[in-house]
Amino acid sequence: MDFSLTEEQTMLKDLVARFVQDELVPLESTILAREASGGGMALSDEERTKIDARAKELGLFALDGPVEYGGSDLPAVTMISVFAELAKT
Repeated sequence: MDFSLTEEQTMLKDLVARFVQDELVPLESTILAREASGGGMALSDEERTKIDARAKELGLFALDGPVEYGGSDLPAVTMISVFAELAKT
């Protein structure tokens, strides 16, 4: 079985990597400081709204969700590459 990514899958993986670097990594210090002060690690409503909006803008929202509910219904191999990038933060 061939698990190599297609050009389209590689482009998606690269887009997710940029999203992680540009949108998620900058939040790390804030969230770690919040957790250290006892505030927990959950995103605030404002942070979540901003991240969700940007993900939707880039077409990265609900990638594994069914198309009829606004998702992309991507196959497991593609989602694994997405999750690997998201796990970097």
